[in-house]
This record gives sequence, C-alpha cells and structure tokens, in this order.
Amino acid sequence: MQECPACHGSGQVPEKACKKCSGAGQIRIKRTVDVHIPPGVDTGTRMRVSGEGEPGLRGGVNGDLYVVTHVKEHEFFQRDGDDIYCEVPITFTTAALGGEIDIPTINGPIKFKVPAGTQNGDMQMIPGKGMPSLRRRGTFGNHHIKFFIEVPKRLTEEQKSLLSKYAATFTNGKTKGVHPIRENFFKKIMEKLSCFLEAFIL
Repeated sequence: MQECPACHGSGQVPEKACKKCSGAGQIRIKRTVDVHIPPGVDTGTRMRVSGEGEPGLRGGVNGDLYVVTHVKEHEFFQRDGDDIYCEVPITFTTAALGGEIDIPTINGPIKFKVPAGTQNGDMQMIPGKGMPSLRRRGTFGNHHIKFFIEVPKRLTEEQKSLLSKYAATFTNGKTKGVHPIRENFFKKIMEKLSCFLEAFIL
C-alpha cells in the first residue's frame, strides 16, 4: 500500500471521494523488493526488511516487511537443523576392502576413505561439512553419510567364476567371524528353535 498521490498533501477534506482510492487515502500497488538471504536459512526462517512495509498514516514512517522463507527439498540431500544427510552407493568390493571415493556435499565433492568391512546401512560423519549456522556465526553443521551396497545385476562369465571361487572359500569351516551379523542371526534362530523344540517335547 502507498498513499494516494491524488489525495496526499492537500490538507483539505475533498467534497467527493477520490476516484483512485475511494476516499481511503491509500492505493494498493505491486513492486519488487530485493532481500538479502543469509546463508543457513531454513524453512520458516523469518527476516525483517526495515522500511518496506505499509506506509504510516498522514505521512508517518513506513512499517517493516517480514519475509518467511520456504526451502525447496533437494534430490539427494536431507536436512536436519544444520546437519546434512545423504545416501551413497558403494560397490561390494569397496565395502569389503575399503577405498577412497568421492562424497557429494553442499559445497562440492570431497574425497572420503571408506573403511574396510563397511556394512549396508552404516553411517559415517564428516565434521563441519553441513549447513552454516544462523545462530553461531562461523560454525557449520556436520555431513552424515549412509552407505548402501549396490549388488551388480549383470556379471560376465569371468566375474561369475571368480565369485563362485570366492563363495567356495567359506565352506572350509575356517571363516568364523567373517560374517558376524549373519552368524549371530543364525545363532539366535537356532537357540530359539532349540527352546521351542524342548518345550514342545516336554
């Protein structure tokens, strides 16, 4: 809103209502205002722009404009406060042997060393690679990575042969502790099954 130019400053009460503002003394206009968005804003952040609000009555000082931000969701990154989360696919060999890969961050890719023996769903954190903090200037959130192991859909005959030889190495009884999650799973299953059978027999 702004004061009606046809009525403003006349100092007199018009005999007839102004055609532009119908006697209200103000008219509605649309205009574009440049607003500085500080780094680290989130959905719901409210910013005040001084002097860009409604005009005061009878030539009074303009009010302030309040802008509420809405941050569009990203295709790969999820945000929780100042922390960033993302899922990163890795190959079976990288998960087993470890290796250096490129990790996407909000400031571009960085090198990251995947630990050997990484399991599907394991999380790793990169300190200080998240969003800049609005409350604590100069500080940043963390970047969290969730790994998921991608199983190849198509294998060559040579790859199938090599994997078959690899699988055969687990039949010699000397692989205890190689797959602790799987071993613990079947151990619990057998214990529960044993208890069930004992109760059934009794």
